[in-house]
Amino acid sequence: MQVNHSHILLDACCVLNFCASGNFLGILKSISAEVVVTTVVQEYELKTLQRLKQEENEGAIQFEEAIEQGLLIVVDFESEQEEESYVNYAAILGDDGESATCAIAVHRQWAIATDDRRAIAFIEKLG
Repeated sequence: MQVNHSHILLDACCVLNFCASGNFLGILKSISAEVVVTTVVQEYELKTLQRLKQEENEGAIQFEEAIEQGLLIVVDFESEQEEESYVNYAAILGDDGESATCAIAVHRQWAIATDDRRAIAFIEKLG
């Protein structure tokens, strides 16, 4: 995969799909950019990856290992403009994770990875 940006923001759908492959860490290692996920996605959208006390969850383990190894960076809003865009985008998209991902990507000029058609159309309109 050719990435022409310094960073690529993964939406929850990408993280879930990569984890489901069983090769999350390998996929992250193969991407030639800093791979990032927003705090909103980590804390609210990826509840299915949270560990259950009584059972092992390989996706959650790989997700945590990726962060610990520095293969996946978690970022939060750094400015009021990012937060304002997030709120505005959420009103349009109706999804917190995609809205946070789009807001940070737009303000920092980072690439986005998502399979959500509505988010893709929205971000294309923003240019």
